[in-house]
Amino acid sequence: MHTITLDKLAKNFGLTSYDDLYDLNMDYIATVGSDALTRAVNDGLDEDAAQEAADEAEALVAGRLRMSYVSAVEAAADTYFEYHGLKLVPVHSKPSTYKVLPVKSWADAAERIRATINDDGMFFYESLREFVAQTAKNEREAALSHLHWMTSYAAVYGVKSARALYEKEIENGMRYV
Repeated sequence: MHTITLDKLAKNFGLTSYDDLYDLNMDYIATVGSDALTRAVNDGLDEDAAQEAADEAEALVAGRLRMSYVSAVEAAADTYFEYHGLKLVPVHSKPSTYKVLPVKSWADAAERIRATINDDGMFFYESLREFVAQTAKNEREAALSHLHWMTSYAAVYGVKSARALYEKEIENGMRYV
């Protein structure tokens, strides 16, 4: 069973890591906390209760940011994996870890990845048989060892990039915070 983590997916698709996303939003999170503190004090809460309200507001925004990040990485990755006849299945015993499985077959997934590689133009494989013979032991290994080629799909076929999908999902997830 081949697994991949959420952070590895983000890295493979050139997406902002959660740590970097959090750092980019640190000022906003602090502002939400400060505003909550001010409102709590103005509402007559004591200092400890007001600080607790500020901490809860910051935690709420940070939690929403994390949920938006997970959703955004999954949306971008799911789209590109689907283009290549693959799917990601969460591993429930390991948070933020996914099994990589074929939708139809490993041969179909390897063929789709071969097509992306060929259309990118850097390499060319006449057939799936040649692709597997030159790069792996079998179709499964050929598909899994060439997942990094999925990132060129947008440039080759003119679809939305993984980054554009990711950014739109982050924007949607944080819209009402």
